[in-house]
Amino acid sequence: MTFLGYAHQGLLQPILPLYLKSLGGSELLIGFALAAFSATSFTLRPMVGFLTDEWRVAGVLALGVLVLGVGGLALLVPWIWLVFVSNAFRGIGWAALNTAGGTLLAHIAPPTRRAEAAGYLNMFQSAAQAVSSPLALWIVGLGAANFNPVFLLAAISGIGGAVLGRGMREPVQAPARGLALPDARRFASMFDRDVLLPFALQACLLLSFPALTSFVALYVERIGLTPASAAWYFLANGLTAVLIRFILGRAVDRFNRGLTSAVGFVIISISIVQLALVSSEVQLVASAVVYAIGYAICSSGLTAMAIDMANPLRRGAAMATYSMANQLGAGLGAAIAGAVIEAAGYRTMYFAALLPGVVALAGLWLARRRLSTSS
Repeated sequence: MTFLGYAHQGLLQPILPLYLKSLGGSELLIGFALAAFSATSFTLRPMVGFLTDEWRVAGVLALGVLVLGVGGLALLVPWIWLVFVSNAFRGIGWAALNTAGGTLLAHIAPPTRRAEAAGYLNMFQSAAQAVSSPLALWIVGLGAANFNPVFLLAAISGIGGAVLGRGMREPVQAPARGLALPDARRFASMFDRDVLLPFALQACLLLSFPALTSFVALYVERIGLTPASAAWYFLANGLTAVLIRFILGRAVDRFNRGLTSAVGFVIISISIVQLALVSSEVQLVASAVVYAIGYAICSSGLTAMAIDMANPLRRGAAMATYSMANQLGAGLGAAIAGAVIEAAGYRTMYFAALLPGVVALAGLWLARRRLSTSS
C-alpha cells in the first residue's frame, strides 16, 4: 500500500505545476495550490493519529490510499479551482498513509535498528517515486493533452492500493488502544510534545523540498533544458535514494542521531547550491544524486530520533505529531517558493532554500547534549 501510495504522489508531484501552468496559473498560484495539499494533511494529522491508536492501523492505511485515488480522479476535470479542491482532499489521504505507515514502523522495528527500518520503508517510497515521476514526465512530454493518462494512473494506484489492503492483517496491538481518557483530555492526547525536537528539524528538512521536487520541471524549462532533463533528474534522484538506503542499512543506527542528521543537512545544502548554479543536464543529474544522499541520511536519522523520543503507549499520536512537520514544511515551502520566484526568480529562490538547513544545524548544535544522552 505504501508503495502504491507513493507511486500516486510521484506521478502527480512533478506534473501538477506544469498542468496548472497550462491552465494559466502563475508560480504564486501554483505554490498555493501545492500548499492546499499540505494544509489539510497538517491540520487533520493529529486526529488521524488518534484514530490510528484507537481503531486500526491497517484500516487507516487502506483508507488513506483510497482517498488519494479518488482525489486523483477529480483532476480529470480541467478547472484550476478543482485542482485546489482535489489537492486538499488528497492531503487527507496523505495524512492517513504516512501516519499509519509510521505507526506500523514504530510498533515492529527493533529499538536498535530503528534507523535501518526507517531506511527500508523510505527505500520502498523512493523506489515508487523513482519509477512514477519520470514516467509521468515522459507521458506529458508526448503532447500537451497527455495529462489525463497520468491522472488515471494516479487514481488506479491509490484505489488499487486500497483493494490490496483489504486483506492486510492488523499488526501488533497498539498499547494505547482501549484507553478510556476523559473527554477533556482526548483532544490533548492527539499531540505528543515528546517529539517536538524531531518535528522542528523535519519541518526544516521539508521547507526546501518543493524547491527540489515540485518546481524542478518549470525551472528546467526556464533555463533552456528539455523536459526530458527533468525526467532524468527524478530518475537519478529516485534510484540514488533506493541505492543509498540499501547501502546505509544499519550504519545510521551506529551513530548519534544528531550527528547523522547534521551530515544530511550539510549534503542537502550542497545539492541546493548545485541546482541554483546548474547549466547542463549533467549538473542537474549530479544535484539530484547529492540531494537523494543527503535526504536519505537525514530522514532516516530524524525518523529514528522521533521513535526514540515517542511514548510507547501513544505511538500513533507521536508519529502523527512528528509527520505533521512534513506538511507544515512542504506547505509553507511551496507557498514561499512560489512567492520568491514571482518576486526575484528561480535562482534566488534556490539560494533562499538554504536558510532552513542553517536553522536546523543551529538547532542540532543547541540540542547536542540532549541528543547525546538519548542515543
